[in-house]
Amino acid sequence: LAQAASAQVERHALFFGGRPRSAISKMRAFIVLVALGSPAAAFLVTPEQVHVTLGRDPTTAVNVQWHLKLDSDGDASGAMQLHHLLAATKPAVKYWPASEDESTAHLTQDGKTWPFTKELTDKVSTCESSWDATACLATDTIDATSVVYVAGLMPNTLYKYRVSADGGATNKLFSVKTQPVQTAGDPRGPNNYPEMTYALWGDLGDFNGQARPIMEREALAGKLDMVLHVGDFAYNFNSDDGKNGDAFMRDMENLYAYVPTMPLPGNHEDSAHFNQYTQRFRGVASNTKPLNSYPEFANQNMTNSWYYSFQTGYLNVIYFSSELYFDGQYRAQRKDQYDFIVAELKKANTPEMRAARPWLVLAAHRPMYCSADGDCDGDATNLREGVEVNGTREHGLEQLFHDYGVDLFVCGHIHNYERTYEIHPKWNAKAPYLSGWTEKKTVNPRAVTHYLTGAAGNVERHEHFTRPAAFWDASRVTSYGWSRMT
Repeated sequence: LAQAASAQVERHALFFGGRPRSAISKMRAFIVLVALGSPAAAFLVTPEQVHVTLGRDPTTAVNVQWHLKLDSDGDASGAMQLHHLLAATKPAVKYWPASEDESTAHLTQDGKTWPFTKELTDKVSTCESSWDATACLATDTIDATSVVYVAGLMPNTLYKYRVSADGGATNKLFSVKTQPVQTAGDPRGPNNYPEMTYALWGDLGDFNGQARPIMEREALAGKLDMVLHVGDFAYNFNSDDGKNGDAFMRDMENLYAYVPTMPLPGNHEDSAHFNQYTQRFRGVASNTKPLNSYPEFANQNMTNSWYYSFQTGYLNVIYFSSELYFDGQYRAQRKDQYDFIVAELKKANTPEMRAARPWLVLAAHRPMYCSADGDCDGDATNLREGVEVNGTREHGLEQLFHDYGVDLFVCGHIHNYERTYEIHPKWNAKAPYLSGWTEKKTVNPRAVTHYLTGAAGNVERHEHFTRPAAFWDASRVTSYGWSRMT
């Protein structure tokens, strides 16, 4: 794209096998005293699964989230009491510039702890239609999640930090870097940001997470500024009554706690209205309406991490949930999402925003174009042309993206790598996956480039290409890997 900003997307293919090493963090536990009648009982509570997302202003703020667990001995009634007792803890983050000594640290307690509810794996279908906390929740462990909002930071600065549930700090030390602001005097013109590096991937499981060790090394070496994770985590968050999700988030801590990670949901997160995904990422600085209409989130003012937008460096990024296009119960939510996308596209195309953030990037889990299997037909058509309701398609996205000058669409879902040339809208009724037309331009393209990066590794392994490369294909790879964008 011939714009003030330049960008490159680099493919990192991993040619190795076997199960990746564990990255489970070790933290010294501390005690929270919980009053259950008299005398008081002591419970061992260890903050774990620490992860960071961008704050409302990514140059001066980050949001830090973590998990708390108690053993309830499977007692459902006691479990609900413990949920509320855990929620009374006071989360805190102690932080200081990495260039200074810890004695200069600040402590912020601008945050909250909420009960974390896990649906029983074998009751998901029943509980979606008839939610009952006692019958539907796993009660062998009692969980809570804390979010602390750390603001007032200096831009483009590396900070060290520790987290706590009770106002003190654990001995686990993390670090995170704030994002830069525009600087004057750069020869590239008014859009002057230091170069930033983004990691992109989807479809990463706990088992066979092939890309994770290399990404961890990149993160700990300070080579990544941000992660865009385009759906499908853990395989699945809710498996084994949520234990698999806990294991995944522990294993990802060496990445997620050091590099701000912006998530979006995939089909593997859909259990109980995306319950665990939504809770595990309620620290997202969302700019959309809370999710209050689902029984799992009743009276919680739940953060909407299904679709939202953020700005980073030269990028204006709009996330949306492709999954709302594949279940009729989400029709109203899909309309809200569509209206949000339209409003954000209009804002992104104001002269001021295009000058400051010239790259317009949209992302969702499922692809609009691919050449692997049947998902590239009906599913992709739903996104491009819209969902058919009473003979009419609604909320189609392809023409909308084209009209508003979207530069890049990032997705996963198919467990391989596929990059297209720019694709102009053109419906092919006989072979839907061969819709579109292209000039095969990589400089000044006049339509959307589609970028599928879904091969980070999971229990389902690779997905092979079952069809010849399409005329709009620029590259196809069947190997484990992730993507780097600068």
